[in-house]
Amino acid sequence: MLVNEADSQSPSRAREHEAGSTQAVEKASAALETMSVGELRQVVSTAERLIQRKAEDEKKALKEEIERKAAALGISVRDLFGGASQESGRGRGKSARKADGEGPAPKFRGPNGELWSGRGRMPKWIQVAQAQGKAKDDFLIK
Repeated sequence: MLVNEADSQSPSRAREHEAGSTQAVEKASAALETMSVGELRQVVSTAERLIQRKAEDEKKALKEEIERKAAALGISVRDLFGGASQESGRGRGKSARKADGEGPAPKFRGPNGELWSGRGRMPKWIQVAQAQGKAKDDFLIK
């Protein structure tokens, strides 16, 4: 099981770790107050890259741990989650698109070239046109 470093310590050590983290955040916040906008943007950029890297590292560690535990129980990840163990970890859900990026073909074209397949919520441009007395069929692509 993945365990937070503070969780694996005694309660008093966990409080010390939390207090140290709080002090570090307070020091960083104070340092940020003295920086220029350019320096702050650089810090944000660096922090975003660090977050991305750490998130990927934690995701990889979790995946490896799940695979190890499943193997120890003599089952596959597919048995656990009902699908193939993929790098993305995602199947084709409601919002999934075809691999080639194509969605449903558009059936309607708006006055400014907007496209709508006729599926889902009616776009604002058709609602406005209908309020002005036009029919939805006026925008059908022929």
